Amino acid sequence: MRRALAATATAALALALVPGLLACKKREPAGQTATGSGAPAADPWGGSEPTPTAPRAAITRPLLWKAEKDGVTTWLFGTMHLGVDAERQLPAYVFDKLTASRTFVMEADTSDPALALAMQRTDGGSLRADLGPAHWKKLEDEIGAGLARGMDGMKPFATMTVIIAKDLPMTAPMDGVLAGRARAAGKPIHYLEQGIDQIAIIDPWMTAADIKALLDHREQARAVSRKLLDAYLTGDEVALDALFDDTPLWVASGRSLETFPAYLDAILGQRNRAWVPQLEKLHAEGGAFVAVGAGHLAGPGSVNDLLAGRGFTITRVTAP
Repeated sequence: MRRALAATATAALALALVPGLLACKKREPAGQTATGSGAPAADPWGGSEPTPTAPRAAITRPLLWKAEKDGVTTWLFGTMHLGVDAERQLPAYVFDKLTASRTFVMEADTSDPALALAMQRTDGGSLRADLGPAHWKKLEDEIGAGLARGMDGMKPFATMTVIIAKDLPMTAPMDGVLAGRARAAGKPIHYLEQGIDQIAIIDPWMTAADIKALLDHREQARAVSRKLLDAYLTGDEVALDALFDDTPLWVASGRSLETFPAYLDAILGQRNRAWVPQLEKLHAEGGAFVAVGAGHLAGPGSVNDLLAGRGFTITRVTAP
């Protein structure tokens, strides 16, 4: 669901696979697009809705926190994996904190080539068969017939990522931009978990039923995605956390609300708790610049909350 996609860096990798899928699609007849309309596709996806224009406004209140303990500072930065032009929109002082830090920390190495294979289904099944004719047609209308064919043999979360990403501006993944800056500055990079593990966490919670629910409620999902982007751009972590409420789509996919807390604990709680000892160690070694999905840094049970409970002073930073 939406929170899982926002909370994992591999969502950015799933989107990064799109150009390759488009390049590998079957050649269409001359003069026709993948949708068979005979007209140019409205956007890079080839679906029915144009991709939003990339925002240009600078982010004046980035989701940046200072974590202090024993005279050492670690910076905690909440990312939005997709939809924000990091190079143009993040204030310079965010990059300055990264450059000045001893180590750069991110969720997972999304450049690992093994991740692309891990997104492929191994059960011999077909997304087209799982969705059925009516919902497969909806998927083709949404992302284009060529890209839909490319998703047929992939795990559901990859398709969910592609659909939701259509509602956001087409930008370079923020995680990759920050990692590139860190490498250019010669910083060691620490990964909090393996990308393969992220996929293993998401996989049980995403099925064809989730794709059907998303396709059946596109207008509502699209509106929430835009509100999420607005909350991120304005630095409103309270609104951002509230908008990650996936319960409407959760119920629409046929699940019970009683199972929702277990889902949240799997994709956020357990991971946050596993990250904190690593962050404490890196902090004791001289501090770090930590960039993880914004959902990991807001609210009870967040990384910020857990670190505060272990003696860290956490302060929101909104100016140089």
